[in-house]
Amino acid sequence: EMEQFTRKPRAFNKDLKYVSCAVCKRAVEEVWNIAEHMREVAPYHKVGEDEFNELTLNICDPDTDEGEWVSMQDIEQAKKGASIKLKQEEYMGECRRECRTIEKACTAVFDEYREDLAELLWKNEPKTLEKMASRVCTKWANVCPAKEVPKKYERVDEWWMPMDEESFKMR
Repeated sequence: EMEQFTRKPRAFNKDLKYVSCAVCKRAVEEVWNIAEHMREVAPYHKVGEDEFNELTLNICDPDTDEGEWVSMQDIEQAKKGASIKLKQEEYMGECRRECRTIEKACTAVFDEYREDLAELLWKNEPKTLEKMASRVCTKWANVCPAKEVPKKYERVDEWWMPMDEESFKMR
């Protein structure tokens, strides 16, 4: 009986190839910022590779602290044939189909390159976010540059809904 409520919303699979680059860059930025913070607060500013592995494991999961950025994105397309962008919202949102699309695009990259990325973070290489995003998203995963949106392509939009107090507590 409860089954219908517990099933996760499905990703918009048709959008995946158009959002993968933006999602990858955004995920790398998030990983980078969290890693910086981890180093700041760690004893002697040294963070173990295991901790970076955990960070890269959770980064795409909207139900974790590391992955909460996923539920704060709204997928937007201005008009038919226009590029598809991520818009950062101020609050965490309900994780419905757009959120699951971002999670899926993120997971596709991070499942394959998670350990390599954790190693880079541990070595503190490369020294800039841009270089790291380029290595992960362009060189390794090959999801950037973004695929061009066909002139006739119009995505199904979903309203972005802020998460209510109850859902937040249940995470």
